[in-house]
Amino acid sequence: MFVIVVSLVFALPNEVSKTLLSESGPIEIVAAVSYLLVLAYVFKKFTWDYAKKYHYFLTILFLFTLRELDFDKRFTEIGILKSKFLVSDQVPILQKVIGGLVLLILIYAVARTLYHHFMQLLKSVLKPEAYMVGIYLGIGCVVASKTLDGLERKLHGVGFEISNWFTQHASHIEEVLEMFIAVFFFIAFKLYAQTPKSYQWLRKSS
Repeated sequence: MFVIVVSLVFALPNEVSKTLLSESGPIEIVAAVSYLLVLAYVFKKFTWDYAKKYHYFLTILFLFTLRELDFDKRFTEIGILKSKFLVSDQVPILQKVIGGLVLLILIYAVARTLYHHFMQLLKSVLKPEAYMVGIYLGIGCVVASKTLDGLERKLHGVGFEISNWFTQHASHIEEVLEMFIAVFFFIAFKLYAQTPKSYQWLRKSS
């Protein structure tokens, strides 16, 4: 499915592709809605105890939703994910405080996720359950999209130059990868709900 979507984006006229992949364009909106659908599925399918226990991972998904809607830079002078956000004179103190709190929440959620699940993911990589394949693919999309984000700038910083053609197509692939993060996590939750270990967490009406 990913290959099909990327191929369609490449096959479309350049102006159409730019419109689809633009900031707050159709692809980003679909990605944001996809994250919301994942969260809606979790809260509908699983108990509140499940949501409370794994609140840190659900928080990451919610923050991903906000990022797809450009909330990380829509209300501040500099994007809060930029390294200079907290030290720049261009950013008012109130924005630094609010942005700093958001960053602390993100750091907390990522740290809790790694603390509770990193070793389990490593141990299961050679023989994963079906739902964990969805998790691996979702994480793979996160890593790949972050690698492609600003790839020309990153490579230029270490003395490598890449063609404009590759730069343009890398950004296309990045946007599609970000859309598929939520898709793979939805598949993971869907498959997990069918495993015996999930039964204690399922709502009685499910």
